[in-house]
Amino acid sequence: MFRREKVFKPLTNSLLTGTLLTKRERDKWNIEEEDTPPPSELIGNLGSISALYLYTNTPPHGYGSQAPKVAETINRAYSYNLKRFSKVQKLEEFKVERMQWEKEDGPFPHNQIHGNFLAPELKSMAEKFLMLYQPIIDKCAEDTIQKAMYENADVLTKGRQTLDSLTDSSVTASVAFKRMHELYRNNLSIEATTCLEWVECFFRCLELPELKVSTSRKRTVDKRKYCRITKTYTKVPKTVKIPALMNIKEGNEIKAWMMKAATKFASYIKHKERGKLKRRAIASANMILRMFLHIIEEFHLELGKHIEGSTISIGGEEKKRKIISNLNTASLHASSLGVTLQGTEDATKWNEGLAPSAFAIMHKVFFDQETRERLNLPSPSEFGSIFSQIATRGNFLMALKTVQLGEGPISKTDLTYNRLSWDDDINRFNEQTKEWLKEILRRGIDDGYTPASPGMLMGMLNAGSTTLGLLPVNHLMNQYEEKVVTLRSSDDSMSVYIGISLAHTFQSIIDNRRNLGLIGINLSKDKSFFFKEGFGEFTSWYMDGDFTSQFGVETSSIRPQGKNPPDDHASIAKGTATALGTLTMNHLGATSRLKLGAMGVNRLWRIQKINNKREGVSSNVLLLSDGGRNLWNCCNCHLEESSLKEREAQTMEEKEYLLRVRNPNNPFSEEPEEEISYNKDLGGLQLTIAETPRTAFHYVKRSNRTVTTNIKRDMFLEEKSCAEVINIIKTVDPTTNVDFPNEATRISKHLFSILHVERAGHDLSESEESLFFKAMDILKNGIVENDDDEAPSDIDRMETL
Repeated sequence: MFRREKVFKPLTNSLLTGTLLTKRERDKWNIEEEDTPPPSELIGNLGSISALYLYTNTPPHGYGSQAPKVAETINRAYSYNLKRFSKVQKLEEFKVERMQWEKEDGPFPHNQIHGNFLAPELKSMAEKFLMLYQPIIDKCAEDTIQKAMYENADVLTKGRQTLDSLTDSSVTASVAFKRMHELYRNNLSIEATTCLEWVECFFRCLELPELKVSTSRKRTVDKRKYCRITKTYTKVPKTVKIPALMNIKEGNEIKAWMMKAATKFASYIKHKERGKLKRRAIASANMILRMFLHIIEEFHLELGKHIEGSTISIGGEEKKRKIISNLNTASLHASSLGVTLQGTEDATKWNEGLAPSAFAIMHKVFFDQETRERLNLPSPSEFGSIFSQIATRGNFLMALKTVQLGEGPISKTDLTYNRLSWDDDINRFNEQTKEWLKEILRRGIDDGYTPASPGMLMGMLNAGSTTLGLLPVNHLMNQYEEKVVTLRSSDDSMSVYIGISLAHTFQSIIDNRRNLGLIGINLSKDKSFFFKEGFGEFTSWYMDGDFTSQFGVETSSIRPQGKNPPDDHASIAKGTATALGTLTMNHLGATSRLKLGAMGVNRLWRIQKINNKREGVSSNVLLLSDGGRNLWNCCNCHLEESSLKEREAQTMEEKEYLLRVRNPNNPFSEEPEEEISYNKDLGGLQLTIAETPRTAFHYVKRSNRTVTTNIKRDMFLEEKSCAEVINIIKTVDPTTNVDFPNEATRISKHLFSILHVERAGHDLSESEESLFFKAMDILKNGIVENDDDEAPSDIDRMETL
């Protein structure tokens, strides 16, 4: 028996027939017109845009061990060193890959993908760049170092996951910073540090006679496991980390330990990356090296605002203006004529090809006294010399870097499975793993870390690499016959090539590619495209003649905040109203954003629209968070939602519904918090409270932070105490709401002086006076606890290695 064939009726394209064709044209060409719109389940979702549109559904999520991806990147970087002789230089227990090409290595590999560079040519490029931008370079170095002298080192806590070198674990940036700060405090007796002092602490630790480190060590313990089949318990060995205190007393051992701690990277799989078939590996530096990278990037980000061709520091309309103005200045010396081509360029494996030593040469040349004397340039300032030392030493640490390999693969049999470690017999791994593991094992694995000397792996120093990539522009080119104008933002670039003839223009393309190859940048022959002037793409900015616009497809601004449904809906509406007020969005875009934003919030919180959900309450009165209708449009999105709903309430049931959900005494929501902010119009601080009235749907999310150990319990209590301390500080000194303290003075002394001054203007009762002096005594001397009540400290609980 055959199944009945189902015939699908094609849906008429409502856009074409309804907007582009007149009735006469539809009748002439016999085009049918639907009397009713298509079913809402077919068109009421983002999938109606395109089933193949990459940004419609949830992004891909990486899974499994990152080891194959990490090994792929590292092995590729090592393979790009095409030197024949003296490939490795040994420095004590470290091995540095030598990427500079020398005469004995033979002809330079221009036509091969490589990571090598010619040091004399790179030096010459940097000197020409210095002659062109010397005043700007000196000013940027001065601004960077002056900022580092007063900026708090806790700027490093802005990151998310990062490596804690003390315990070799991936933790939040604030936890890693706290542990490294405790190391400096316990060994150097420092309390607070600026960015520059943070760097100084690292070098001071290298010279200590003894170093105390709060670390962790692994221990195997027996855990009970219940078997449901036999209904018995069995002992299963499990490896756990326990806190420990390590004392290092030998000078060489201290130096070796600190250098290892400063060169470690944690590795991860990159999530939420669309348009890529395979996942990639990313890395996060430790808290020591992050400060070096932070200062170097600050310099290059500031430099990028002033030099031609760099757009790494800017965005929006400012970036658009720089793109247009830089490309419009493209002309030959002493001639306005010429043949012009425009290239949209792609660099092959940008990060793996750049050598840390190439960055060091660039930073050395910029502030070298002998170089400046030879070029008749002013001597570098003290700020420039300090920056040069920080930059070159940071580049040296990058050349010694090691990357966390990650967990081993899972091996299984018919009866059981276990996770392999990297020092197991290589024959236990499959053939695909053996290919890359042999290369990794040849270079060695030390406590889960593998050397990764060559390359700026996984996107380190994006702004610095932008400056480096601009050095070769017009190097050794006769600019009366050919010229190149380049826009660059890290690995993305677009260039205009000009020549007095078509042959000279083609030659300028070849020369520019060779110049980039001299410092380890490999322009792809397959992915670089050359068009007529005025046509190209650069960082999602597309040019077509005089028209330049961004065609980015990311819409992160309408992503729900994740606080609670009403606040998420309100943030979408408020953001849309702001965009309309600043003329960054028209009314059609505002309407689309409101619809898409509300749909996104409903999906996140699983809010379903159910007919007759509340008896006697229409969908116009039901709150959005309760599955109601969205009443916001481009003209009223500046208004509060429940007030709009109140205008639609007609019956007593609807009015009582709004009274119930807006009852301020409901047990589901918190009291709105007061916030102190700086108002430009008033020229001072003002106290603000959330404008959105609290409803029963402003519920508090349950925390998923499970307290499983005493250490976690102590950490959560400490975080809670610190939050209360910050509230006290903001209350006593309201200026801290606007500007963070940036001096090394203890905050207790600061509060003591403020309260001492404020006390003079108030009359206190006897009880208030007693309470005031008690608070002042605590600020001056701290809280004195009884010996019986004193809890053991973290160090007392630690085992001594």
